[in-house]
Amino acid sequence: MNIFGRDLLICDCDEFTRNFMTDNFGMEYDGHTISLEDERPIPPEREIPPYTGFGSEEDSLGSFYSLVPKPPIQNWAHYFENDKKILRFVSQLDTSSPEDRERMFIISYYLADDTIAVYEPPARNSGFMGGTFMERSRSKNPENHEFYTPKDMMVGARMEFRKHFFILIEADEYTLNFMSNKKFPGSDVTAIVEKLKNKFREQSVLIRDTFRRVDEDHSGTLNMHEFKGALKKFNFDVSDQELISIMRKFDPNGDGEIRYDEFCASVLDEDHKGVDHRESGQIMHGTSVYKNPEVERQKSQMAQQAQDDRNAQIEAILERSRKMVANVDCSEAFMEADTKDDGHCSYEAFAALLQRMGLGLSDPEMEIMMEAFYDPDHADQTRPMSIHVLDEALF
Repeated sequence: MNIFGRDLLICDCDEFTRNFMTDNFGMEYDGHTISLEDERPIPPEREIPPYTGFGSEEDSLGSFYSLVPKPPIQNWAHYFENDKKILRFVSQLDTSSPEDRERMFIISYYLADDTIAVYEPPARNSGFMGGTFMERSRSKNPENHEFYTPKDMMVGARMEFRKHFFILIEADEYTLNFMSNKKFPGSDVTAIVEKLKNKFREQSVLIRDTFRRVDEDHSGTLNMHEFKGALKKFNFDVSDQELISIMRKFDPNGDGEIRYDEFCASVLDEDHKGVDHRESGQIMHGTSVYKNPEVERQKSQMAQQAQDDRNAQIEAILERSRKMVANVDCSEAFMEADTKDDGHCSYEAFAALLQRMGLGLSDPEMEIMMEAFYDPDHADQTRPMSIHVLDEALF
């Protein structure tokens, strides 16, 4: 049919029309629908042009989406809530260039509008003038092509600005407090401690012993390096930000050291703190009603065997030491170590005493002796080594 100068093909009709044509005109028609999907042209994709750098990226996109661009919508509530709140980090360039390794930068994140500024403090005789490295602006993460957010900022993070890579190495006190209060990744100390509890719950018997082994200076405390090494022995790798959060929680006086007895008391659950001495010599931490008798018997035998082997090693070391000091007067050495006349001394004094006696102990034997004469119940844990028990064992 030609309608208004256009040829139209009737290809189908509804049920009523089909029945009417059949009953009145004897015309049967099954219909023949024509699909035009394949003939339709594919609409072109709208490619967003690259950002020119003039103005904000949101403002530039307005002229792309509409011929009459509208100003970008500002979140004024967010702006006024975070006005004058700035997260500041100290950073270094991640480069192999020796002249750039010592350069220090201050990276400031402005929470009000999510902009970032990079400033290099002038340093004398550095060869660099210092000053503004990147003016305050929004920056994108090249990995996901999204703008950096506050939660991307953490100690140890690697960030790119102006085709240069930076490693955040330090944060000021305000920044650390803000990140901790807002539960930023790596700063939620509650979640970190909970993960430590879950990890230590599996190896609760070895925790204190491992910490004592890592304590290189035998001071009863662990610095940041020693503490990170202790956590690695439990296959618990922490980021730099998580390590700082742990140190801030368990180092309230800020001297950079954690007393591992206090740390274990805080991290270990109550059922792991209780110690039940059984006749077999096995130390069981906590109780459980769901125990396999056969498994428990095997564990008891293994623990008993390990304890017997340990006792045999200690007795062999003591027997050899008794022969070496049988005709030696060690009273002066013992008196020098026992400065408070309470039968105890520090780790350093105990190690010095063993060396002064000339026992010729190897490093593994020294560790066994340090563990054997450690007194966990002594009131002063800076002097936990019992030289009184050593005196009785040798003489």
